[in-house]
Amino acid sequence: MFSGIYTQIFNEELTVCKEKMFCFVHLSIQEFFAALYVHLMFNNDNFNVLTKKPSSTRRFPFRDSSELILYKEAVEKALRCENGHYDIFLRFLLGLSLESNQTLLKPLMTSNRTNQKTRTEIIKHIKERIRASPSPDRCLNLFHCLNELNDRSLVDEIQNYLGSGSLNKVKLSPAQWATLVFVLLTSEEELSVFQLSNYTRSEEGLLRLLPVVKNAREANLNACNLTVTCCEVLANGISSSQLRELDLGNNNLTDAGIIKLSGGLKNSKLEALRLRSCNLTGHSSDALASVISSESCLMKLLDLSDNDLLDVGVKKLSGGLASPHCKLEILKLKEESCIFLASALNSSILRELDLSYNHPGSSGLDLLCALRDDPQCSLQKLSVEQCGESRIQPGPKKYTKKLTLDPNTAHRDLSLSEENRKATRWTKQPYPDHPERFDFWTQVLCEEGLTGRCYWETEWNGRAFIGVAYRRMCRKGKDHDSWLGKNESSWGLNCNKDSYKIWHNGMDTAVTIPTSSNKVGVYLDWSSGKLSFFMVSCGALTLLHTVHTTFTEPVYPGFRLGWVDSTVYLC
Repeated sequence: MFSGIYTQIFNEELTVCKEKMFCFVHLSIQEFFAALYVHLMFNNDNFNVLTKKPSSTRRFPFRDSSELILYKEAVEKALRCENGHYDIFLRFLLGLSLESNQTLLKPLMTSNRTNQKTRTEIIKHIKERIRASPSPDRCLNLFHCLNELNDRSLVDEIQNYLGSGSLNKVKLSPAQWATLVFVLLTSEEELSVFQLSNYTRSEEGLLRLLPVVKNAREANLNACNLTVTCCEVLANGISSSQLRELDLGNNNLTDAGIIKLSGGLKNSKLEALRLRSCNLTGHSSDALASVISSESCLMKLLDLSDNDLLDVGVKKLSGGLASPHCKLEILKLKEESCIFLASALNSSILRELDLSYNHPGSSGLDLLCALRDDPQCSLQKLSVEQCGESRIQPGPKKYTKKLTLDPNTAHRDLSLSEENRKATRWTKQPYPDHPERFDFWTQVLCEEGLTGRCYWETEWNGRAFIGVAYRRMCRKGKDHDSWLGKNESSWGLNCNKDSYKIWHNGMDTAVTIPTSSNKVGVYLDWSSGKLSFFMVSCGALTLLHTVHTTFTEPVYPGFRLGWVDSTVYLC
């Protein structure tokens, strides 16, 4: 048998009468005897115990043999039992159908009615039930059943995908998703950290792989295109899981998603929750305050960076911080009201507060610094990097960066003006030779190499490419390695009056244009590997597309002008 579920099968003892007595320690031995009884009754007495009728009575289609009817009935009985009480029984029963095991049972059997054709048919039936997509948890036992029947075809297919690194490039069927869950949960490697992006960046993928998420100690779901749709299911999952850390950053969850998620958070074992850049406002603060003030909540770290909570949201959150049940030690925010925070910190155990990219003002900063230096206050670390009045702006605009075009990179057909903030494709310019100058494509890079979080806006006319590139990108010749968007060292948005397309490494993705505007906003979150493009109209930002990648070095904003008279202007 292949189940491998025993730690000890029985104890052998001598009774008072000096007779041997066997005490079966593991309850699953009863499952084995039940399966053995059904197997022997069918083969020796021609009786199907599961239907309580002679085996000649047919419940399944007329073409099914009586032995196939027995096994199909066992499969269906196990699937109908939601508590899994028939799971081990089913695996034993199917295992007994193997010739190698029937050889051992020969002394107990008067006939053997199971053959290879029957086993092939029951394997086919089990795969059909997997494809019918019952709940992921119920599917797991069906894969154990296939193991008992020595069939690994589904598992081998998924392992080939995993081995080749191509899994996240194919669209999986329900059966393949279920197989992936089984492979991950039965892997010999300890599943301590689960990263969804290794397999998919979709809500369907998260819902399919939820049993794996629940089994991990840390789940990284960062930048996986998740929305409010998955939050209720995720809330139910984390409330009954072993998760200690959950990263949902860079997903458009919105306030509605956090409100749905909050019910599961209160009853979870989470110690760290990261909600960076999840499009949250002050409307979600009540739900979060309720979570961190709950007596059952174990959360020690809460990251709300890059969300527009504003003063009203932080005021609500401060109420949760002041609760005697709050266990938070690290809090990361982007908008704040220092008075409310200071009041909450007086009665909080918070050790670390990150207010980077904010504008606390001199009085607010003095107030928080005084608390940090107060030996009676638990606050030990206060981060206020990149602060200033410009950080008050909502959304990506708080990260506005002033850029300058680099004349040493400009193609000779590009004329730079307005303090090197505007480029126009026109007649040849008398630029000197330079190793970093583009000599074929009419392109130019900026002087500034960017890391961290930055935002800039560009007005364009004619035909233009707006993006970023590594400094090491080739500058000479007409091959793709020197063409912005056509190589692995550059990413960007190709713009003309008829269409917008995202370009990277020679691949292009069409982008829907919601409104007509010749101004594009670009937001870079370097550490998160996020590059977002926005349509800018009347000051409002409309997201066009977000690129998710891993940046390994600073990136330089870059532009290509496709037609004569085309222009780009750094606003």
